[in-house]
Amino acid sequence: MTTQSSTTVPSGSVISQNPTSGTQVVVGSAVNLVVSWGPPQVAVPNVVGLTQAAATTAITNANLVVGTVTTQSSTTVPAGSVISQNPSAGTQVVTGSAVSLVVSSGAPGQITVPNVVGMTQAAATTAITNAGLVVGTVLTAPSATVQAGSIISSTPAAGTAVAPGSSVALTVSSGPSMVTVPNVVGLTQTAATSAITAANLALGAVTLASSTFVPAGEVMSQTPAAATMIAVGTAVDLVVSSGQPAGSPQMDVNVSVDGSGALTTAPFSTSAAGELLVAFVSSDGPATGVQTSTVTGGGLTWTLVRRAVTEVGDAEVWAASAPTTLSNVTVSATQSITTGGPYHQSVTVVSFTNAAIGSSTSGSGSRNPPSLLISGTVSGSLVFAVGFDADQPTARTLPAGQVMLHQWVDSTKNCTMWVQAFSDPLQFGDFAAVGFTSPIRDPWNLVAVEIVPH
Repeated sequence: MTTQSSTTVPSGSVISQNPTSGTQVVVGSAVNLVVSWGPPQVAVPNVVGLTQAAATTAITNANLVVGTVTTQSSTTVPAGSVISQNPSAGTQVVTGSAVSLVVSSGAPGQITVPNVVGMTQAAATTAITNAGLVVGTVLTAPSATVQAGSIISSTPAAGTAVAPGSSVALTVSSGPSMVTVPNVVGLTQTAATSAITAANLALGAVTLASSTFVPAGEVMSQTPAAATMIAVGTAVDLVVSSGQPAGSPQMDVNVSVDGSGALTTAPFSTSAAGELLVAFVSSDGPATGVQTSTVTGGGLTWTLVRRAVTEVGDAEVWAASAPTTLSNVTVSATQSITTGGPYHQSVTVVSFTNAAIGSSTSGSGSRNPPSLLISGTVSGSLVFAVGFDADQPTARTLPAGQVMLHQWVDSTKNCTMWVQAFSDPLQFGDFAAVGFTSPIRDPWNLVAVEIVPH
């Protein structure tokens, strides 16, 4: 006779026999029996001393269920922990049997700290005072998971038994940690990414856009802007230059010099034959008399494109064509009036491949911001302008779509000289309004010129 567990045959009853019923056998032959010992049994785990939650997990993991849970005061067992269990640990019981628990409510007369984690500070204060306790020290700490103003933790922790009137300290979330967005404009995309991640931020969307002035692979703009305070892990989007627009004149050399009297640029070289060189000159001058400049250099023949001299000082554009590649040349600008000086001036020389001079315009004014209209005579043309303000050393504020190529805020002579340009090429038949939005009450001379594909 052998025994075997069974969930269907009662303990002590026969599950099976051999030979089976009805089999013809010799008198005195043996009949083997398999007898049930009842359902499978398991050992009850020891959960005394565990918290109610941990005890529940241990019981269910043993294929048993939690039975009746009662509470009882205890001076030795912390509130929320198991004082005793029934059946006791190690008892063999049928799978699925219930294990009853007695859980400590703490020492007689003590109060259990309520769970206030996740509540607002006001709600937590109410819960603590309603429990017969008082709010103690309140600290703040950053948290990426707990909303600003809500409770991160309490001390003592929830479930702890304390004497009536005890204080409960709170830590309140100040929200995610904030960091300053680094300035990555002008960096390569790789360097910008490193700076962003080093600041505990994430690289967001990267958009490519053509640019006449920003080399391919460099960051043109970023969102959010540099110095903005944002949460750790926030994404920073970049606009990266894909290089100069196809079909437009391509910038090669870009060199500037600021100073007093006649000026000469640093030596430069061009990369191709047939480049167009354009000199943007702005100069201070006497209160009476017309100040002008003459451009020479590079062994080239320079031609005046346009000048504006109605207000004090001068703004003008000169151009020259270099039939061959230039190597280590300089360009100079000499003022016509030096008496009463020296007078300051600024010279910017830009060379272009596939380029020629198109339309131009000029103007002067006082106590009004300029807005010179220039027409696109060829699609894909570039627009540049040079200006002079004789009255204020104040940086220009440009409208959207225009960029500052060079600017000298000259505090010594209380004047400003600059070269600006449109970000995008002009199309045939379009008009561009060249100017600045501030300052609005200064005198100015301004010349704009179109550089067309050739």
